[in-house]
Amino acid sequence: MVRARAASQQTIEADDPEDARSPSAPPEAEREPIRLRFPRHVSSANAAAASEEVARVLLSGGRPRVIVADLLEVESFDPTAPIAALTGARRATHLIARVDLIVRHRVVRLAALAAVRVLGLPCTIRAER
Repeated sequence: MVRARAASQQTIEADDPEDARSPSAPPEAEREPIRLRFPRHVSSANAAAASEEVARVLLSGGRPRVIVADLLEVESFDPTAPIAALTGARRATHLIARVDLIVRHRVVRLAALAAVRVLGLPCTIRAER
């Protein structure tokens, strides 16, 4: 299930049988970053839903935006989750100004950074919100 709220605030809710928490992309205003927060386990469906919603928001806004991906709670992910995220985001990469990763776990950091680099996007990494 993927749901989106209209106009000034977009939210993703994707069912994930392993974790009830869902990623979200709620920009407060057009110029603010799009913020994503992922659950403890990120499934491929979860990653695809998040990146497709981000692409939809970017394409509807038409302006470059910063993406802030909060991965602090992520402890595990499906091996295909980074690929699913790439597939959904690819159509809007021209509207991504930068990706800010907030991540602690080394394996999660490597997977996320690799996905961002495959898209050819600038990226920052930090370990705190």
